[in-house]
Amino acid sequence: MAYLNKPMKFEEAIKRLKARKEIGSRLTSKQWAEVSASIRDRAFFSSRVASARFLQSAKRAIDDFLTAQREEVITPTGERTTALKTGSRGDFINMMQEVTEREGMGNPLPQGMGKADQSMITQMMDVSSARRLGLIFETNLRSAYGYGNFQASVDPDVTETFPAWRFVRIANVKEPRPLHKKNEGVVRRKDDTKFWLEMNKKEIGGLGVPHGPWGFNSQMDVQEVDRQEAVALGLIKPKERIRDPKSEFNKALSVDGSRMDKGIFGKLRKALGIKTNQKGWELKWAK
Repeated sequence: MAYLNKPMKFEEAIKRLKARKEIGSRLTSKQWAEVSASIRDRAFFSSRVASARFLQSAKRAIDDFLTAQREEVITPTGERTTALKTGSRGDFINMMQEVTEREGMGNPLPQGMGKADQSMITQMMDVSSARRLGLIFETNLRSAYGYGNFQASVDPDVTETFPAWRFVRIANVKEPRPLHKKNEGVVRRKDDTKFWLEMNKKEIGGLGVPHGPWGFNSQMDVQEVDRQEAVALGLIKPKERIRDPKSEFNKALSVDGSRMDKGIFGKLRKALGIKTNQKGWELKWAK
């Protein structure tokens, strides 16, 4: 998931997760997909989950994983020591299954065991299942890392030397997205927001943002391309500076609330209000 040839500004991934607002809602994944990507990218949610306590617990556990938070524990022999609060995907699943049971959200079975009457689809709808909880953990980690990588890569000091990205595949997949396969190895300026949004559009299972992850299990990433190569490709002039990719993306960040469920619109406005401009039914992200 890391941008190749350049270390990630890891603290940006942590800041991103902390900044996300918990939005409890019964919206399905399909309904959430209709919400502006700019809003989804700034909300911490899971389809069909209205419990604020569940979302708060999940967010805190993932934050503990990212920041390697430790807590005091007593070993079976009575010794005091410390251990990671959330040391792995498995730890997250175990903790969150306790939460779902406590909140009356399901009756989970131990990891590795599936309910006999549950297909993969129904397991994904059951928030107490290990499969669903594992997906919540992985999706939020990938999103936080993707944003952190993006923030580091579009820093003006970095874009001065590396003004473009190459779209690359970092691992094979059984069925690659045709659009991604067509554009493997393509080089574009970092401020070519139209192209990068196209690579992550929702029609192909993308997230609607100009950075990774590029859709679940896409195995796509970007590689830094230096100024010399970008000039040789005709993408940029020798002394030219690219536009701020974040600013280019922010220009289009808005959502028409008239097409949205009034309940979720109200929650979004309340949770995100200090960072949005509102006029009538429109929520527009403030810079």
